[in-house]
Amino acid sequence: APFLADERYFRWSGKPVLLVHRPEIMPDPSGAVRRIREVLTSIGIDALIGYCAPFDEHPASEFGLDFMVRWNPNFLRIRNCYDARTTKLMRIEGRLVSRVLPRFRNNEAFSYPMVIQQSIDEPRPAWPTCESVFPSWDNTARRDRGDALVFTGSNPDRYEGWLREVLRKRRPEDPDLMFINAWNEWAEGCHLEPSLRWGRSWLGATRAGLQYQGG
Repeated sequence: APFLADERYFRWSGKPVLLVHRPEIMPDPSGAVRRIREVLTSIGIDALIGYCAPFDEHPASEFGLDFMVRWNPNFLRIRNCYDARTTKLMRIEGRLVSRVLPRFRNNEAFSYPMVIQQSIDEPRPAWPTCESVFPSWDNTARRDRGDALVFTGSNPDRYEGWLREVLRKRRPEDPDLMFINAWNEWAEGCHLEPSLRWGRSWLGATRAGLQYQGG
């Protein structure tokens, strides 16, 4: 609570923003959210509280929350983009690779452009929702026993186009917020922070995408 009271804490419409990750796996999510609000209210803080949905999507009000963040990558939706035959072939390929290189057991590779298109085409939920984007993804660094996820074909230009399109589709009832995964998630190959390979390209693409929308 003291961090949320700090004047440097991020705010939207004057309210500090707090996100809960996957409230559906909590024993009593609505009770926990209620207690959080009670504590904040007791020290004079009116917070805007949302939740991240990388898997299941539920109405935000079901948990006593203000909005949902459609978190990307959303692994369930991504896998659903592939037909059964393609999925089966991917698994066979993974098993063959793992016989030679055990650390790559059950790794999966997905198309970054396909994820972008799926994200743009999918209808928005009926409740207040914020979208998210990610520049790239490869979490083999933290999956030394396999089960890694890799998105192929990502680059700053495609990321910028995705950001522009998602911002263009914002609705009046949604909080005017956009979430980017992530600043420096190096263990998942997901970062905006400058690097030897990309330099400042991801930051430049982010600025261009926001300026395109007058942001």
